[in-house]
Amino acid sequence: MSPRRLSIVALFAVCFVVGLVRAASAATVMVLSDSAGVYLVDTTSGAIVQSYGNLFSGTSAQNLAQDLNGNLYVTNASGQLVKSTFNANAPSSATAYSAGAVVGTIAGLPASPNARLSFDPTTMYCASGCLVTMSSANTVLWVDPTNAAVKKTLTLSASIGTNGDIVVVPTGAANETLYVIATQSLYTINASTGSVTGPVTLSGPTGSLTGAAFIPNGHLVACEQIGSGSPWTLWEYTTAGASVGSHTGITTGSDVVNDLASVPATFTVTKTGTTLAGPGDSMLYTIAMKNTGFFTDPTGAITDPVPANVTISSTTPPSCAVSGGTGTCAVTSSAGAQTVVATVTNLSSGATATLTVVGTPASSSGTAVNTARASVPYDPTQYGGETLTSGSVTTTFTTAALAKQVANITESIGPGTSINAKPGDVLEYTLTFTNRRAFAIQAFSLSDTIAANSSYVAASASCVTTPVPLTCAPAQAGGVVTFTYSGGSLAVNGTIVAKFRVTVN
Repeated sequence: MSPRRLSIVALFAVCFVVGLVRAASAATVMVLSDSAGVYLVDTTSGAIVQSYGNLFSGTSAQNLAQDLNGNLYVTNASGQLVKSTFNANAPSSATAYSAGAVVGTIAGLPASPNARLSFDPTTMYCASGCLVTMSSANTVLWVDPTNAAVKKTLTLSASIGTNGDIVVVPTGAANETLYVIATQSLYTINASTGSVTGPVTLSGPTGSLTGAAFIPNGHLVACEQIGSGSPWTLWEYTTAGASVGSHTGITTGSDVVNDLASVPATFTVTKTGTTLAGPGDSMLYTIAMKNTGFFTDPTGAITDPVPANVTISSTTPPSCAVSGGTGTCAVTSSAGAQTVVATVTNLSSGATATLTVVGTPASSSGTAVNTARASVPYDPTQYGGETLTSGSVTTTFTTAALAKQVANITESIGPGTSINAKPGDVLEYTLTFTNRRAFAIQAFSLSDTIAANSSYVAASASCVTTPVPLTCAPAQAGGVVTFTYSGGSLAVNGTIVAKFRVTVN
């Protein structure tokens, strides 16, 4: 009779992970027009991401700021502070913001053009961050956004001309630097002493720079006012005033661009992942969102669109945890969803929220490319907010070289892939495994099921070739012969050989 072909399964209980993948930076800024319309602009392309409508109509708004919760603020010609509240549950941009409502009157604040506005995310003067404005050419005010009360007044060492905008850049939990752009000049202000450095002349613009904002790469951006109905230019500079680049031809219809506001996002997103995996391997993705600022980020999200050819583990479901500080992180996507989402809340300065996803290859060949993203302070896929994208982790699916041959010991036939045999003949099976992966493997096993028409020959299982320091332990139980390897690793292109015998029934 002919022997049966028996199944061989190679099991690998290890995962292989690459090093850290650095985050790629993205940036957006809010734009205010002369009709009180608000827009979101991508600073990497100059494209208008969204228009939010005329949120501050009738307020004579000439300046704009945004807090950590996404709320927008302007001051008007009457010295009032006006707020447009962000709705984090808004289904669309049309309802993302409320119409502007007066918070209160800022004492001593005159009409434009000195009423520049920015947001200070530190908690030195206000519990949830202050708004910063100028009441005169040499006076800076820190204002509580909840009631318009002045919390700190700073007198400058020199007067700064009218128009333009002010930007607050934290340099520590209790330290910050102020930058003012006026016409085509940049001034630097020590926020503790009021000492003014500059002006530095900014190269590039031919018209007035009327707004400024800070973006995550550490640069300043400014808008050049051209005229009603004319496309405008977004300029980028270092904080020392060196030109970085520009985006021209940005249009907001018939509106004139008046001011910019920073979209606060002081965080990084990095990713690690398995680079080579075969059938049965455990694949691991970790996405780390770190708060690199000096204040707590109230809301955030980590999103990992796991490739379709990776099966997410049901026994070890996705999880998220916070380290290096305080905050909460919870997986909020539905069970079984291929795109895994974690919601991050109140992530403190220096803390990291890490999303972990475990899976296995759903294919024995090809690749899986995984790119994750993180966002604060609100979901950018709906509202055009601030997003950082991790580098991509590419997993190559591989299979090992596993061969099986059989010899008829009684009849001295073979070895080969098939032979003839009759009841009472003793057959010897040889299993040969070669590591065709690009890495050494360890803690694995080979197993083979004994066919129903044969019986295992006691103590016949043997480890023929086992490269040191790898060790091999053969065993037979429940109709399965298993060779367990441990104590070392099998190098790339390394080969192991194992044998066992059966008697044909």
